[in-house]
Amino acid sequence: ESKDENGIKVRNTRLNADMLLRTGLAKDLELQLGWQGPSWSKTKTAGQSVEEDGLGDVSIGVKKAIDLDDDKLSMALLAEAIIATGNAGFSNEEDIYSLSSAVSYQYNELVSTAITMRYEWQDSHWAVVAVPSLGYQIKDRWSGYSELVYRKAEGVNNEYALGTGVMYALNDRVQLDASVGVDLNSIDRSYFSGLGLSVLF
Repeated sequence: ESKDENGIKVRNTRLNADMLLRTGLAKDLELQLGWQGPSWSKTKTAGQSVEEDGLGDVSIGVKKAIDLDDDKLSMALLAEAIIATGNAGFSNEEDIYSLSSAVSYQYNELVSTAITMRYEWQDSHWAVVAVPSLGYQIKDRWSGYSELVYRKAEGVNNEYALGTGVMYALNDRVQLDASVGVDLNSIDRSYFSGLGLSVLF
């Protein structure tokens, strides 16, 4: 929710269905194929609504687990390319190439911490993303996490967001998850939420 140059309130709603396929290539090496899926948006201004729909971009990535020879400490690297194949308004417009690293520490059976660093290159411009997070076991099959997202791109002000989510393991192969978050970038209110399903084949 924001206001246009005339001070009129504008409300934007967007829904999309992301998909990600992960498969092993070798020991500690994983291939990731993603699609930002079908999307729908609705913009409401002064009682007038405009609806649009389209398809999102696709992505390909390779993830490598790093052996740190430590029972509590783990690390992984991810090289990824997001290819701007989506429709106008639902695409990044230019391809994005990135390299990410994630280091996590299992403090005990109930609590873990992690830090993810992501370096992006898009249309000759660089950006860096830092995501410190806290994971926790709630009860039996329930677990959760909370995170702070910081992003700085060339020529753009610092961006911040807070997010939290819960996961429920139906069994050893199926997991459900739900998440909510808020952007902290301006006085305009911006929230996001998601529902997910993970299946191990």
